[in-house]
Amino acid sequence: MIDSFNKFQGDVKTATLKYLADPQLRNIVNVSIALERPLLVKGEPGTGKTMLAHAIAENLGKKLITWNIKSTTEGIDGCYMYDTVQRLNDSRFGSEDRDVNSI
Repeated sequence: MIDSFNKFQGDVKTATLKYLADPQLRNIVNVSIALERPLLVKGEPGTGKTMLAHAIAENLGKKLITWNIKSTTEGIDGCYMYDTVQRLNDSRFGSEDRDVNSI
């Protein structure tokens, strides 16, 4: 459970996040965690959705994975996609750190 968030200070990409959530928001996050259910957060740009996600991840000691979506994004876009050309290339040339020019 998330006991508390601190006040956010600094740049979101480089600073340690310290985010202040009101008690109602903290309770909603904790219920989502306790029920092991996703939490959909929506709102206008600049309202703190991403900062909240960073703060939750930091409090839980987890890495945050972001996926920026737009109006044309479909659910299938978030699933594993099988790339046959890449798979063939990998089978032929091996790992990606191998120099294919020296073959």
